[in-house]
Amino acid sequence: SRLDTLSPREQEVLRMIGRGMTRAEIAEALCRSPKTVDGHREKIMEKLDVHDRGELVRYAIREGLVEA
Repeated sequence: SRLDTLSPREQEVLRMIGRGMTRAEIAEALCRSPKTVDGHREKIMEKLDVHDRGELVRYAIREGLVEA
């Protein structure tokens, strides 16, 4: 699956996005800058061929990474 193309960190960020966390909240939780989180999100979207945050959330739910 496309999920397997994501690094462990990208999967972690995707789970957090799926839970509705903001980039600032994700950055704080991972002790990274919001800009780094943006970079992860962009790579995730590219690898999954997803074009907006809403699609990312739906993808995370559909793949069982988070509960609806």
